[in-house]
Amino acid sequence: MDSLEFILKILFFCLYVAVQVIIQDVVFPLLCHSAEDEQLWNSDPVEYIRTKYGEFMLPLLLNLLY
Repeated sequence: MDSLEFILKILFFCLYVAVQVIIQDVVFPLLCHSAEDEQLWNSDPVEYIRTKYGEFMLPLLLNLLY
């Protein structure tokens, strides 16, 4: 095994672990629908979209809803 192959193997392992942690601790919780999300959706769908998806997606998503 040459040194480049060894370095790439270590790098891949480190990235694999980091990506797992990022997905598990950051991405997945952001995608989960909570009780607070349900309450906001029922009371104010426009504010829910603004909160979840930001201002840049609001016009597109509103066109889909209404």
